[in-house]
Amino acid sequence: MNELTLVIEMNEAQRTPEQHQAVIMHERIVYDKQMVEAGLANLCRDLKEMRDGKHYTVLGFGDFGDYTEQAHGIGARQAYKYIRIYEKLGVEILNSSSKLGVTKLLEIASLDKDEREELLSEYSTEELAAMNTDEVKHLTDKVRKLEEQLSFFENMPKEQLREKAVQADTAREDEIRVEIENRMRSEYDEEIKKYRLNADKEARDKASEEMKRLKDDLKALKAAAKDNSAALAKADAACKAAEEKAKKAEEAAANSAKLEARVKAIEEEKIAIEKQIRLSADPEFTRFKFLFEAWQNAFAAMAEQLSKLSEDKQSKMKQAIKTVLEGMGL
Repeated sequence: MNELTLVIEMNEAQRTPEQHQAVIMHERIVYDKQMVEAGLANLCRDLKEMRDGKHYTVLGFGDFGDYTEQAHGIGARQAYKYIRIYEKLGVEILNSSSKLGVTKLLEIASLDKDEREELLSEYSTEELAAMNTDEVKHLTDKVRKLEEQLSFFENMPKEQLREKAVQADTAREDEIRVEIENRMRSEYDEEIKKYRLNADKEARDKASEEMKRLKDDLKALKAAAKDNSAALAKADAACKAAEEKAKKAEEAAANSAKLEARVKAIEEEKIAIEKQIRLSADPEFTRFKFLFEAWQNAFAAMAEQLSKLSEDKQSKMKQAIKTVLEGMGL
């Protein structure tokens, strides 16, 4: 650092050409650092030039990182981030996007050229500046994955593409089914839970009170009918009545299970209706499914009839079926 001060304080005539060039670069970097928001591109460019030309050695530094840390208070890692941004984005993008800040620019610089152009064409600098770093990272990850998928599908044979398309349709159908099921559960689960709790508690409380009362009645009747056959018969009748009421109490406790079964039936009906609506929205697909089901039924009947033929005729019919399928491209 002393040598840096010494070189700076020298008269221009006393400096060697190398020292003079290094001081000029140093002063430019000082200015660029002060104007980092408005002149981020210049700072990145000049740091790169100072590093690539090793001008810092003329100022008495053996390492570029030591120079940035001691002379400018910029950590070596941060300085290399500035240089990487410049190398990846260039002056034009840096000038128009300096307000994004280093962290967001680094995230954008991590994309390749096509991915970067895709992101910057979809979002303006103002929109990106309004986002936090995590949101920008999410966007870059999304763009990167989309480009990877496009590249993957571009190189995929047509047969595999068709297979992927079928899988995607099936997956989407599963997603819709799960979404409907979840929606139905969210609408009914809380109500069912409340009803079950209330019904179970009410049934248990009522059965407990009734059993307690009946036991007390039975106890009193048995005491009164100790030496009286008529009273004993009355007690037996009361016992039967108590058993019947207890049975009804148990049936009341089972109401919640019946309700749950009813709700499940409603859910299944809802899913069937939603599926029918979805299929009706695509008439071509609906017609295909109809024809496919008809073909399945016909094929099953053919298979059953085929089993009744002789081995020689079976072989001929199987070859004929195979020829038809091959002619259809299946």
